[in-house]
Amino acid sequence: MRLFIFILLVTSSQYGYAQESSHQSFKHFNGFIIGNSVDAYAGDLQLDLEISYGTKYYKYAGKLLRKYKELKVHDINLGFHEDKLIYLDLYFKHLDDNAFDYLLEQLTLDYGESVPFTALDKGVISSFEWKEKDLTMQLYRYNDEASDHADRQMTVLAISEN
Repeated sequence: MRLFIFILLVTSSQYGYAQESSHQSFKHFNGFIIGNSVDAYAGDLQLDLEISYGTKYYKYAGKLLRKYKELKVHDINLGFHEDKLIYLDLYFKHLDDNAFDYLLEQLTLDYGESVPFTALDKGVISSFEWKEKDLTMQLYRYNDEASDHADRQMTVLAISEN
């Protein structure tokens, strides 16, 4: 009986591991690598905002990731802390319900099931989250009531270090 329980536990843990490992990591996201140096994107960055303590946010103007899963990427923002990539934002403009559902479905296929959560930002009408070791990926959908005018009617996919 003990042997049977041991085999069952080993088999269950192997199945669980195999299922988890079948999903991609979002540390490497379509040409962007969390942890890369700012030099990896040299010539493609325009300083947008500098915060004290070594954090800088840039608009990405390069050719990487102009479409994601056949959806046009409107804007890309990168955040660096002490010249190390810690934050990636993809902006999608005016996704209708079908396009948003398609994006969520594609992310689920690649990264596993998301967890819906209540975002604190004004104007967020849908928000989902994926977590992996030291990283979080969040998908936000904004309406016309977003506090930041640039976020209105946008869908934002954000990847950040925890």
